[in-house]
Amino acid sequence: MIILEDKQAVILTPPRTASEMLHRLLCRRNNSYWVCSTDPHGYQNRHSTDIPMEWKTYKRFMVVRNPWERLLGLYDEHNRCRVARSQSPWSFVEYLDRRSELTWRHQWTLSGWASGLDIDGIIHHESIPEDLREHLKITVRVPIDFHPRTRWKDDYKLVDYDRLVDLYLKFVPDLIYGYHEEAITPIVAKMFQ
Repeated sequence: MIILEDKQAVILTPPRTASEMLHRLLCRRNNSYWVCSTDPHGYQNRHSTDIPMEWKTYKRFMVVRNPWERLLGLYDEHNRCRVARSQSPWSFVEYLDRRSELTWRHQWTLSGWASGLDIDGIIHHESIPEDLREHLKITVRVPIDFHPRTRWKDDYKLVDYDRLVDLYLKFVPDLIYGYHEEAITPIVAKMFQ
């Protein structure tokens, strides 16, 4: 969570939405704070939706990302952790089948993460500088190595139809954030086979 006192704004950052980069960029500003709070499992981190009392009246902005691309980011993150522990990485299908065994960050959609929150504006992962300028009149330069995955659909071409339909049904609530055109619908999933 990022607090921008001069803008009277809270920026909520779900996992795998460029949250670390945003925290580093925005918390350099005067009167800006990198706020950690308790996540759904009781751990302190920057992904909490529990806004401290002194900032509850501030406008709330949520960072979102294409849910299919975000899931690939979570998959990559999981395998980096496995390799760091000298474990074999999982295939993407194995990850899809076993993510219910993992922590909440691998299971929750953006809508599930933000349920119960009133959001005043959306900052899209794919257009962070433009959205920050539009909503908050803040100019940022994203690092040169930051770039959204451009060929993310290729990773899903190896996933069978039933799993793709299950993902679509899980991600339907997240389409309200502007990702309906990128959705892997059941019709698109049929074309992948």
